[in-house]
Amino acid sequence: MAGLSLPALAGCGGTPPTGSAPIYPPVSASRHAVPGLDAVIDISHNVTVTDFAAVRRSKILAVLHKVTEGGDWFDPSYTSRRRQAEAAGLLWGGYHFGTRQYSGEKQAAAFLSACQPGPTTVMALDLEPNERNPRNTMTLPQAEEFVLAVQRATGRLPMVYSHPAWANGEVYGRRLFLA
Repeated sequence: MAGLSLPALAGCGGTPPTGSAPIYPPVSASRHAVPGLDAVIDISHNVTVTDFAAVRRSKILAVLHKVTEGGDWFDPSYTSRRRQAEAAGLLWGGYHFGTRQYSGEKQAAAFLSACQPGPTTVMALDLEPNERNPRNTMTLPQAEEFVLAVQRATGRLPMVYSHPAWANGEVYGRRLFLA
């Protein structure tokens, strides 16, 4: 699997400090459970995965796979990889890369139609600058529309992830992005 760096995964499987309540519901043990790192990896069709069972044996707990981008692009490897990853005992999730050219609601509809989330599927919005086309970066109002549309359709809020500097309004990368 390309692009996986152990230093980037450090600390992902830690336990909360004594006396603090967990901020997430615990994952039930399954026959595939492997103790250890319990990291989550983010992949798309651009990442080569030859064996999801080997991914799980390396103490990765879950895969968050790209599903859609904008309102009209669907990752061609999402469905087949989902079956392989779940068969290997990995938890599964899908993410949408938000863009500006479609409303947040239309992007959510495209995402949900392809993601086909079940009750344990993690859903996420990747909200970050569009480096290939900065003017096509999703706006905050579009992101809010996306999140609310997913919640209306599923009864659950999707996770939103972004680069912390950009989310805090700082210049990110080599360009100034218009969000």
